[in-house]
Amino acid sequence: MIAEADGFGLSRNGKKLFYRQGPNFFLAAAAAPLPGNGRVNLGSIDLLIDPRAEWAQIFDEAWRINRDYFYATNYHPTD
Repeated sequence: MIAEADGFGLSRNGKKLFYRQGPNFFLAAAAAPLPGNGRVNLGSIDLLIDPRAEWAQIFDEAWRINRDYFYATNYHPTD
């Protein structure tokens, strides 16, 4: 049993457990997880971000959500 886990997830086949304790993330066998084993090193991850492409996607998604969900049935007589 993992004490003080802030969140967790199981792999699709149920064999691996991914959990978080404070600022640290761990990946362990779901059958018998040992606390503290399997720490994931997030310090070596590099993220490449393209702000222009990200903004374009945000704009398109916001426009689509407004288009799809703005309709209100009680506004028929309103211009």
